[in-house]
Amino acid sequence: MLKVRCGDREQSYYSLSESSSLINKNRWGVPVRGIHSENLRRTRRDTLVEGKRPGIVIGRDMFFTLDDLRNMGYGAEDNQTYIDLGEVVELILEDDSDGN
Repeated sequence: MLKVRCGDREQSYYSLSESSSLINKNRWGVPVRGIHSENLRRTRRDTLVEGKRPGIVIGRDMFFTLDDLRNMGYGAEDNQTYIDLGEVVELILEDDSDGN
């Protein structure tokens, strides 16, 4: 999960695999314990909400908010527990001596 803060507004974005595990009702209202991530990818491709596709694509990764999932017709709830790592401003990759 990525938590983005802009001023005093905070928004949580879930990766494709996290999002698919948060779904507790499918698009027909039947209770489920998650769906396959490819089903979620196909649903996003086939759904337009206010003229645009729900979620955010960064490179090949997709991220969804709970509202995005609900707008696509799913029931979703974040009942997972997370460890707060604090505020991460920038991640810097260290160069190792192996050249990897």
